[in-house]
Amino acid sequence: MPALSFFIDEHDLRLLVDRLNADPEIACIVSDDGDGHEDSNLPPGVRVHRVPGGNLELEIEQPRVQRWKAVRTVDTLADGMHSLWHIPAGPLPLIDINPDPRPLIGPEGPGYPPIPDAWAGWIGPPGFGSGCHPWIRLEVWTRHQPYTRQERKVLRRLNAFWLNNADMLVVSNLEWTGSHFRPAPPQTQRWWNRMKGWVDRKAVRLNTHANVSFWAFPSAFRKLKDGMQYYSRNFDLDDAIRGAKNPQST
Repeated sequence: MPALSFFIDEHDLRLLVDRLNADPEIACIVSDDGDGHEDSNLPPGVRVHRVPGGNLELEIEQPRVQRWKAVRTVDTLADGMHSLWHIPAGPLPLIDINPDPRPLIGPEGPGYPPIPDAWAGWIGPPGFGSGCHPWIRLEVWTRHQPYTRQERKVLRRLNAFWLNNADMLVVSNLEWTGSHFRPAPPQTQRWWNRMKGWVDRKAVRLNTHANVSFWAFPSAFRKLKDGMQYYSRNFDLDDAIRGAKNPQST
């Protein structure tokens, strides 16, 4: 499936938020529960660390049914998983509340009805299932500092990347279904090409020996250049980081 993998930090995040907010073809799917869940952006099914009574233990987080709505703009993007809606690709499907694996969305799938009014909101699980062309998946990780002693005591869930004592940048990701299951809508393919071009202009491309590309936005790139540890799904980017130059600094 088409994907863009990139490093971004809290200083770079404004670039991405402004780009998405200014895009008339994109809406962001946000929680509409109104009770400020601190962990609503954690990916469902992820193994997470929990702190009950101060002790760390491993658990599986199950998808949580809640109320969602589409919005044109957001103030920021919290670390975690986000859903974007490519509006010209058509309405989002109204997924039934079912804990079983979700089948393919589309002509070959079960024919979920469209959400009547995504701007007004709906109730359902996060995500829309494989093959849903209007659904763009965005995973954002801007944090790099390890958790403080206080955070380890009070946060209900902790991410294992920052449980040690070293700073670490974690790769973020933007992806969609593309033509993996059936031909992609041309309007969404054009949007994807424009988005990829924007990332190529605003971030530094880091090519691996496996011909896989990552990108680093300016502030995150400087951290990588200064030797900060990184997680890139086990791809070795050391040579690419050493050889790359930030065009925005020259």
